[in-house]
Amino acid sequence: MLYPDGSTYSGEWKDGKRHGKGTLHYADGRKYEGNFADDQLHGKGLITLPDGRIIESRWDNGEQISARFANGDIFTGTWEDGTFCGEATVTLPNGDRYSGGFKKSKYHGYGVMAYADGSKYTGEFKNGKFNGKGAISFPDGTVIESEWKDGHPVN
Repeated sequence: MLYPDGSTYSGEWKDGKRHGKGTLHYADGRKYEGNFADDQLHGKGLITLPDGRIIESRWDNGEQISARFANGDIFTGTWEDGTFCGEATVTLPNGDRYSGGFKKSKYHGYGVMAYADGSKYTGEFKNGKFNGKGAISFPDGTVIESEWKDGHPVN
């Protein structure tokens, strides 16, 4: 099936809608291989980006709800215009885990970054860095409460 925007679909159909396994080639070079339900991406699938990177993804009625990237990062949450947004969780391959706000795929707003070494930052983020009020605690019991700017304490 060729769409007006240049995208193509090949795969299973049900009642005139994409349903079951299929492959969607986007006009911008991306490719989705996976499950469809009622004409929407649904369930598990693989996205291949134009540069060859592959993302394992999960979909719910056309909304991407999670992704596992080739580097091992796992994202669960909301997407908007191809970026993470709103409340979400990211688990990194080294065991670090962030839960909180995102804006354009960067930590933003209130969040908690739990590091694999047992330390934890709880507070405000902006553009992926500690910014605003927050505290970092260490496994030995040390706690630094501070105002933060660009990832560094300012007081």
